[in-house]
Amino acid sequence: MVTNLTSESFQSDLIGGFTQISDRIFNTKFMLNPIRLLIMSYLNRHYCYSISELRKLMKIAWGTLNDHIKALSKKGFVEVKQEFVASDDDDSFRPTKTLTITEVGRSRSEEHTSELQSH
Repeated sequence: MVTNLTSESFQSDLIGGFTQISDRIFNTKFMLNPIRLLIMSYLNRHYCYSISELRKLMKIAWGTLNDHIKALSKKGFVEVKQEFVASDDDDSFRPTKTLTITEVGRSRSEEHTSELQSH
C-alpha cells in the first residue's frame, strides 16, 4: 500500500507522533534531574514532608529546593500547602509549608522508575 505523503491525515499522524516523542523525551529529562528525583523518591515513600524537613534531609540551599519544587508543582506532580502548627515553646502557632505528592506525580514517578529499571 502506498501512502500519500502530502495527505492531511498522514501529516497530522506524523506531527502527532513527533509531539508524543518530544513530550516523552522532555518528561524523562525533567525527571532525570537528581534533585527532582530525590524529592519524588522521598514523597513516594512518605507522601508529604514539611519543606524545612526536606531541605535538612537533602542538605541543599533554600533557593535550589524552591526552584525544583516550583518546577514539580507547575507540572502538577506536587502540591504545596501552608499550614500553621503549634510551636514547641509556647501556645503560639507558626507557619510551615508542606509538600505533598499528587496522584499525577505518583503515577509519573512510578512510570519513570519502571522505565529506568527496564533499561
